[in-house]
Amino acid sequence: MALPPDLPRSPLSAVVFRVVREGLDPLATTRSLKAGGRFNPPNEFGALYTSLEATSATKEVARGLRQRGVDPDQLPEGAWWVYELEVKSEAVLDLTDADVLQKSGIAEGSLTGSDVNATRQIAAEARKRGYEALLVPSAAAPGSKNLVLFLDKMSARPNVLSSRTVTLSGRTT
Repeated sequence: MALPPDLPRSPLSAVVFRVVREGLDPLATTRSLKAGGRFNPPNEFGALYTSLEATSATKEVARGLRQRGVDPDQLPEGAWWVYELEVKSEAVLDLTDADVLQKSGIAEGSLTGSDVNATRQIAAEARKRGYEALLVPSAAAPGSKNLVLFLDKMSARPNVLSSRTVTLSGRTT
């Protein structure tokens, strides 16, 4: 998919949330590089998947586990942690902006549907054009937003502000 050349680069300063298994680095992209994700093809580039709300982050992880045949309700307490990250970027492509979607010819539903080919192409092109992140609708929490970070393109890495255990049902401990 070819993105129009004149899409805005929006600045963003935000606190976002990332859920990872106990003991994993919350800023690591190794697993997404290897396996791929909605906005990164496997073995091409890694992406750090975050959400603007802690509950959305837990729903995203739970959804991903269910898609792989894992029941998140069967996982032990303390197995998952939610991290609060401070992010600053000068070049975010906001795919939640109706004008950006219209100008790009992107249907909002294609960003949350089951076919990841289009989303991976959008991300690869945006990354090549120097975008540091994508602001996208959540596939697991309608009405919520996720921030997909391309750490290798960012001028400043996120700062970890806090962490706590979380159950994937969204209850914190």
